[in-house]
Amino acid sequence: MVLLWAPTLGSLLLTLVGLVERRPFWLYTAALLFVPMAWYLSLTPRFRYIGWILPLCQVAAASQVRRSRSVAVLLLTPVAGVTAWLGVLVGLSHAGAAAAASDDLGPRLRVTVEAPAGGAAPAENPGPAGSGRPEGAKRPEPTGNEVKVVRRAFSWTTPFFGHGGGTSEGALAMVQRGAVPPVEVAANARLRLLFEPPRPYEVRVRRWHRPGDGLVVLVPAHDLIPVPAEAGLYVFEVAARWPRGDGSWVFAVRVRGE
Repeated sequence: MVLLWAPTLGSLLLTLVGLVERRPFWLYTAALLFVPMAWYLSLTPRFRYIGWILPLCQVAAASQVRRSRSVAVLLLTPVAGVTAWLGVLVGLSHAGAAAAASDDLGPRLRVTVEAPAGGAAPAENPGPAGSGRPEGAKRPEPTGNEVKVVRRAFSWTTPFFGHGGGTSEGALAMVQRGAVPPVEVAANARLRLLFEPPRPYEVRVRRWHRPGDGLVVLVPAHDLIPVPAEAGLYVFEVAARWPRGDGSWVFAVRVRGE
């Protein structure tokens, strides 16, 4: 990327010098320095047919700069416009990658531990089929200790880019190598899922007690997952979908023995 942008920025600088001093030599040199970017653009579907036109615009501007600076500026407008647009895209891409690495971009999940229910879980209006909670409904506040949740993978679209990332490592392997520390909970406790953005249109949960079982847990509208009564380590993987993308997370709990 440095080898691509360094000559491009040099080309823009020499273009400015050529315009100010009305020196065709600097504009011809600028066109030569723009060749790597033109070659790169010609390999992309969007700019396949116009990549090589941009340095030709600089050559045309060099032939006109002594006669009319205004005409030269007009000829250089596509070069400046495309380069500025590419610079904005690169900047947004790097900002998005940094946000993705810090979990600031894309969906998020929090999991809190609630005491064993004395009766049925609190009833909530499930809304239309598959919608979970009605749109605009107030999200529940955390009522217990939080479980350490690790995002395994995600894919998310923004107005400018689609972002994604993650690992191919399985949920059990992540726990075994210590990337997902388990939290101790009481038998028959309940785990509340708190999504950001609010309730996705699809949620799937898999639970492992030992390698190979992979039990699928149904998630009701109130986003409460029951914890088994049997003591031991349980690994959960939550997969959720929104209109803008999807995500998956891993967490683990250790049920205390009697």
